[in-house]
Amino acid sequence: MAIVADGKKISQEKEERLRQQVDEWRGENKIKPLLVSLVAKEDELGLLYTRLKQEAAERIGLEFKQIEFSFKEKDKAVSIVEAAAEEDNLKGLLIQKPVQSMIRQYFKNRDEFRDWWLKVTSQIPIEIDVDGLNPGTLGRMMVGRAKFYPATVRAVYEVLLMVYAAKELEGKRVVIVGSSEILGKPLAILLRDKGMTVVLCGSSCRNLAELTKKAEVVMACVGKPGLIKEEMISRGTVVIDAGMSQIKGKSVGDVDFDRVKKKAKLITPVPGGIGPMTVANLLENVVEGLRKR
Repeated sequence: MAIVADGKKISQEKEERLRQQVDEWRGENKIKPLLVSLVAKEDELGLLYTRLKQEAAERIGLEFKQIEFSFKEKDKAVSIVEAAAEEDNLKGLLIQKPVQSMIRQYFKNRDEFRDWWLKVTSQIPIEIDVDGLNPGTLGRMMVGRAKFYPATVRAVYEVLLMVYAAKELEGKRVVIVGSSEILGKPLAILLRDKGMTVVLCGSSCRNLAELTKKAEVVMACVGKPGLIKEEMISRGTVVIDAGMSQIKGKSVGDVDFDRVKKKAKLITPVPGGIGPMTVANLLENVVEGLRKR
């Protein structure tokens, strides 16, 4: 039976350390650092994620500002991000990426969405791009000079370090199912830099089960409930679920959790796994940025 990673406990412990660091920084600088997040008012799930980030930010002593825009006037988002970047005491700026249902509803096709997302995220200054959304951040990752790694990427790496020492990652086979610009691709870059043998693929990969069976680590992040099944992994595999979907009001991941945990060495649940760790790592990026500056 697998070890189930308790993301809530891990994030709570990290928040306590971050709160102490923010208190020290505020005492020295006499200002309250600001984290700003943009979110579409039509995106109910995005609004929920943003509220969770706000609550966590305020717990560690950051000021948090939520700025809403409308997908019905999505072209205005670029100027809204530009204006947000001028906020006083701003130490972190991000935009909540819309879920697939929002993309299908408000964009003609995926290419239109990608063009829009590129224009919007390109306006986030690199020095406060605390969630690694600016495409320039991905480029800097490729040459080993990223200022910030995306928060979920950091969370996945932390889970791996629960099982392996950093040196032990070298040569380990990892299959990443999901190739988004904010998780799959940057994670592949980071893990390859750590010496792992990386296979990056999509959910429509024809021989997915053949690949996952040979992997020592499987990470899924596509938003397809139950995609990773028990028969698709070998005994002792580390299984990391970063997918998120809603079924009848319940959050579920990409992994058939109850069955896969019988074979896995370690598994992350949904909810309560990578999600809270992602929020804590976003805050950690903000605090590390404060201390470096």
